[in-house]
Amino acid sequence: MPEDRFPITEAEPSERRVLEFAGEPAADYYAEVVGVSAEKLDDEVFMWNPLGWEIFGGQIIVREPARAEDDGSLRFHSRPPASGTLIRLQPTREGMAETARQVTERAMARAGISDPEEVALVLVFDCAHRDCDEQYDAIREVVGDEVPIVGFKTYGEHGQLETGPVGHFNQTIEVVVVGRELVSQ
Repeated sequence: MPEDRFPITEAEPSERRVLEFAGEPAADYYAEVVGVSAEKLDDEVFMWNPLGWEIFGGQIIVREPARAEDDGSLRFHSRPPASGTLIRLQPTREGMAETARQVTERAMARAGISDPEEVALVLVFDCAHRDCDEQYDAIREVVGDEVPIVGFKTYGEHGQLETGPVGHFNQTIEVVVVGRELVSQ
C-alpha cells in the first residue's frame, strides 16, 4: 500500500485535475491510500481525507478532491500543483477547533484588540467541508458569550496566507474581528 504521499506524475492544473499519482490513475491511487474502493469515493471520503501541498515556510495549502472522473483522474475544488508531492491530511474536530481558536486570537491581535470586552462582532467565513460545530465553541471561548458571531458557510475561501500568497483555498476558516472603536493603522 502506498504511504500517505501522493507524487503527481501527470496533472492539468488549469482544469483542476490530477490524472496520475506515482504513474497510476489518480482516483485508484487515492482510493488505495485512504482505504476505500474507487467506486466509494464521495464527498464524505474527500472531506475527511483532503490533500495538502506544502509551500515555502512549511505552510500547508489544502487541496480537496471534488470527484473522481470516468477516466480515473481526480478533479479538485481548486487548482492543484502541476508537479510535486501532495500529502494526506486527516482533519479532526479537535484540530479544527484549535485552528478556529488560533485564527480568532490572531484576528484580535491584528485588530489591536487584547481584551475580549473590546470586540463588537465576529464575522466567520467557514468552508462547508469543515463539518465541525466545536470550532464555534472555540471562538466563543476567545471572545466571550456576549459577542455576536455571524457568518457564512462557503464553498472555497479566498484570502492571503501569512507567508504571502493570495489564492483560493479549501477547508479553511476566515475570522474577522470588529472592535467597538474605530482604529486607524
